[in-house]
Amino acid sequence: MLKHMIRLFLIGSVVRLVLATNAAPFQDYRNADWQNPLVLGVNKLPPRNTAWPCPDAASAWKSNYDTSPWMHSLNGQWSFHWEPNPQTRPDNFYEINFDASKWDKIAVPGNWELEGQRNQLVGQPNYGVPIYTNYVYPFAMHPPRVMDDPPKNWTSYSQRNPVGSYLRDFEVPGAWHGGRTILHFAGVSSAMYVWVNGHKVGYSVDSRAPAEFDITEYLHPGSNRLAVEVYRFSASSYMEDQDMWRLSGIFRDVFIYHTPDLSLWDFYVDPALDNVYRDATVTLHYTLRSSGLAAAQRLRIRVSLRSPDLTIVGGKPLIDEPVAPPVTAIDVERVTAGVQVKACCYGRRKRPTSMTPWSSWSRMVSPLKRGGLMLASAKSRFTTGSTSSTAAPSR
Repeated sequence: MLKHMIRLFLIGSVVRLVLATNAAPFQDYRNADWQNPLVLGVNKLPPRNTAWPCPDAASAWKSNYDTSPWMHSLNGQWSFHWEPNPQTRPDNFYEINFDASKWDKIAVPGNWELEGQRNQLVGQPNYGVPIYTNYVYPFAMHPPRVMDDPPKNWTSYSQRNPVGSYLRDFEVPGAWHGGRTILHFAGVSSAMYVWVNGHKVGYSVDSRAPAEFDITEYLHPGSNRLAVEVYRFSASSYMEDQDMWRLSGIFRDVFIYHTPDLSLWDFYVDPALDNVYRDATVTLHYTLRSSGLAAAQRLRIRVSLRSPDLTIVGGKPLIDEPVAPPVTAIDVERVTAGVQVKACCYGRRKRPTSMTPWSSWSRMVSPLKRGGLMLASAKSRFTTGSTSSTAAPSR
């Protein structure tokens, strides 16, 4: 009898061991990045204005969000897997040989709760539940944690913190020789980890702001695999709370773009108006980024202003001055000398007024190498009455 009990105990132990091996390992999420309000990103590039580099001035003036030659969209159908809790997520899905052939397809950009309802009968969502609430958090409120036990009649009791796992294969355009490749997420709710070809790239929260990562070192010729793990709730969910629908996933555009090894990272043009709002003193505030591979050469930076009728003001750059090479990867902000722009220069009907404000005037910024070889150009628009600028997507 004793031998029989020992044998049953051993068999049970083996069964439990096998089950534990096949399941995702237990993790203590109290110290996870997504429950730490001090971790806003890992290996994430600094924020910048909305502009992308172009190979030359001609393409910069013509470029827009969809036609920039140094931008490649990753929108479309992605492989997707959803789990209601972090403990059951496929924690090794980012591995290069992971088989996702049986996974569903989901549209990116999109919210997984809504995409699930597109694929199932109404009332039978397969990617979680859209939650509408005003000031009541949809999870147990113990800042900064989001995994504590809520009331049993809440959705988050059984779907404690849903996790969406995304996979997509892509190729870098062959014309992008040298330089850097940047991965851009325009909006992901609420927190995400990113891998490229099995290598962990970084982490980000702040779902309503873009997140960018330099993925150059992880790429190889041909097909590359991008893996993104998204958590519905995070410490930032306490701040991103208002009277709204709570939806999750990669809900804005995803793309890669190309920059030279030395590029214009961030900039804005400040058109400080005089007391009668007629003339302006224009200065450029800018930051350079260097990968460390760019040769230290004599540089110049130029700013051209184009009026609404597409003519270049003065027929030449407003600003054209030398630039010292950056000494750090992301250099300190620099400011050019101010240039006075008079309303008389445009004619009475062309100058900026309350009816045709500075925001309708576009400008292009071009850092140049010695010998006139252009590093990149970027086009954007003025924002009147603000110290920052909203730039048209261009490179």
